Amino acid sequence: ELCGEDGMAANPSCACLSLLRHGRLTQAVNMIECNHGERLNALGLGRLHATVPLCTSHGAVGVLNVMAQSPFESGDLAALAMVGELLGGVLEQSRLRAQLAAGWHVADETTKARYELLGFVAHELQTPVAALKAAAASVLYGPSESTDERAHTFLPFVAREAERLSRMIRSFLALA
Repeated sequence: ELCGEDGMAANPSCACLSLLRHGRLTQAVNMIECNHGERLNALGLGRLHATVPLCTSHGAVGVLNVMAQSPFESGDLAALAMVGELLGGVLEQSRLRAQLAAGWHVADETTKARYELLGFVAHELQTPVAALKAAAASVLYGPSESTDERAHTFLPFVAREAERLSRMIRSFLALA
C-alpha cells in the first residue's frame, strides 16, 4: 500500500502518515498501533505492518506500508528501506521528467513565438523598403529628360517611407 499527500488528507489521524508529515519518519519501522493496521485487520489481513518512507532529494514524499504477521526483523527493515529509497528515486525521476517535458514545451512555444515575430518584422520592413526601391528606380531609370521633375515628385514619398522605416526599426529595437 502506497500513501502520500492524498493519503495524508484522507486519513489525518494515521500514525505512520503523521510521522511523515512531521518529518520524523526517516527509516523503515514496524507499526503496531496505526489506523492502517485497523483497516487491514478489518479486511482480514492482520494489524501489523512496516512503514517505509519514500525519500527523494526533497525528503520523504510518501510511505510504503508492508503487511506482516509478525514484526519485521532489522535486516528486513533495512531491505525495505532500500526499496523505499529506490521507489523514492523513481518518484524523483518521474517528477524531473515531468519538469523537463514542461521546460521543453515552454522552449518550443518561445521558439515558435520568436519565429512568428521575426516573420512579422521581416514583412513590415519589406513594405517600405520595396516602396523606396521603386521610387529610386523610377528616378534613376526613367526617361532622362525629366529626371529632376521625377526626383521632385518622388522625394517626398521617399522621405515619408524612410521616416516610416526608421520609426519601425526604433520600435523593434525598443522591444529587443
